[in-house]
Amino acid sequence: MKNIVLLLAFLGLSACAGKYNIKSSESSVNYVVNTAHVINQGGNSKDMDTHVSRALMVRGLKVTDSESVTNIPKTDILVKYTDSWQWDITMYLRAVDITFYDKSGNIIASGNYTNSVFHEWPNEGQVVQKIVDDIFEKLRITPGKKQASNPTKP
Repeated sequence: MKNIVLLLAFLGLSACAGKYNIKSSESSVNYVVNTAHVINQGGNSKDMDTHVSRALMVRGLKVTDSESVTNIPKTDILVKYTDSWQWDITMYLRAVDITFYDKSGNIIASGNYTNSVFHEWPNEGQVVQKIVDDIFEKLRITPGKKQASNPTKP
C-alpha cells in the first residue's frame, strides 16, 4: 500500500512539471554566433520580448530587435518566438517556442516549453533562459570565438 501511495505521489508531482524539447540541424553544430536579431511579438508579449533578448545577451550576443521582418540588420541569427498564456486565478505561461534561423532563413534550432495539464506557474524569464541555454549547448555555440568546424552557408 505504501508503494502505491509513493507511486501516486510521484506521478502527481511529475504531472505538474513542464516539458522542454530542443531540436537542431546537425549541420549547425559549432555555428558561429556573435549577433542576433529578435522579432518581437509586442502586445501581450512585451515582457517576453525582453526575456528573449536578455537571454541572448546573457550568452554574450549583441542583440537588436524589431516588430517587423523588413529591414532586418545584418545579423548571424534571426530569433522568432511564440508564446501562449492561460488564466487560472492569474495568467500563467502555457507554452513558448523559440526558433533560431541562419542568415539564409533556414532553421538551425528550435526549443519549446509546454506546461503540464496540472500546470505550474513558472517564471517565464527562467523558462526562456533555459531554452536559449539548451539551444546553445546543443549547437555548441561559443560567442565571439571562431569554431573549428564552422558550417558555410551560401
